[in-house]
Amino acid sequence: MAIWKPIAQIKLVDLENEYYMIKFKAMEDYTKALSE
Repeated sequence: MAIWKPIAQIKLVDLENEYYMIKFKAMEDYTKALSE
């Protein structure tokens, strides 16, 4: 399994109860994360 190199910055935000939110600066990174 390989991880792609993001085009732009990605932020990982730690929420409560072991939940995380990921913020993508580039729509291409968002699309790639959802499709693979």
